[in-house]
Amino acid sequence: MTTRPPSPDDLRAVLFDSGGVLMRPIGGRWNPRADFEQTVLTYDPAITPEQFAAAIDAGERFFTASSSTPDYDDYHRVLLRDLGVDPIPQLLADLRREVPPATVLETYPEVVGTLEELSRRGVRPGPVCPPSTRDWASGSSSRRTRSPPSSAAVSRTRACTTTPAPP
Repeated sequence: MTTRPPSPDDLRAVLFDSGGVLMRPIGGRWNPRADFEQTVLTYDPAITPEQFAAAIDAGERFFTASSSTPDYDDYHRVLLRDLGVDPIPQLLADLRREVPPATVLETYPEVVGTLEELSRRGVRPGPVCPPSTRDWASGSSSRRTRSPPSSAAVSRTRACTTTPAPP
C-alpha cells in the first residue's frame, strides 16, 4: 500500500502562534507594556523619555538576574523606584489593569493579507496563544514573562480568546 504525500490542496487548517507571529507589542517591546509610560505619567508628569529608558534598562537587568519569572508587581516596583516614583498600591493596580488588546498589541503588516489568502483557499486559520501571552495582553497575570513562550509547548497552548485587530 502506497500513501501519496500531502499536497498544498490537502491543507485544511493552519495554526499560528499569536505572540511574535500574528501580533507584536506596540513599540516592539514586551516589557513593560506599551501603556506603561502613559500610566506612570498620570502620577508624575515630569518624567522624561530618558528616565523611562533608564528604568526599562533597570527592569531588564532585574529580569536577567532572576532565576525564574519575577512577580509582576516586583518588576514594576524596580522600574518605579528607578524613576523615583513611589510604587503605591493604586499605581501598581493601574499598571496591571486589563486593557483592550489593541492598546498594547498590533498585528504584523502582512497578517491580514495572509489570513485573507488562506480564507480564499478555504484554509481555516487558527490563532493559538499560551496562557501567559493571553494574560500578558489582558494584564490579568500575576507573573510576567520576557516575551510570550514559543509554540513548542503545544500541550499548554489554548485558543486565543481575542483575535488581533487589523492594523
